[in-house]
Amino acid sequence: MSNHYMTAAEINLDFENQHPLPLRVGQSMVNTLHLVNNEFNEIMAETVYGKKPLVWELFCGPQSQRTTSCLENGLETMRINLASGFDLYKDETWDKLYGLYDRHRPEKLWFSPRCTYFCDWVDLNYSHRPEVLRSIFEKNDACCDACGTS
Repeated sequence: MSNHYMTAAEINLDFENQHPLPLRVGQSMVNTLHLVNNEFNEIMAETVYGKKPLVWELFCGPQSQRTTSCLENGLETMRINLASGFDLYKDETWDKLYGLYDRHRPEKLWFSPRCTYFCDWVDLNYSHRPEVLRSIFEKNDACCDACGTS
């Protein structure tokens, strides 16, 4: 048996008689692949976790992409944010969340707090522009001096 692979010239492809794929056919193929992928992800999640995992996304926006992607892939999700009735800056909200956690036992928790100028990541993000970071801190110091906080 030969391990020779045929080249395009040997196959003698007739490029003149080829037609582009109609858009509606391409869209149908992509939609079919999407449905198959969703079903596969759902089966895998049930196999790995024994049930569909519950995913909580905290501090996210009302239309967060992570939760939307989880829902599209068949995962049960819950947005924990102000828009869904959870003010995460209040102690009583966390008491309510602990109760919900005990009841639902989510498999995955994703925290997306706002990254402010006081976050350590800012140093990394502005490491190549120290003058910008310095001006941000100077503006903040001026604001704190003006209102009497430090």
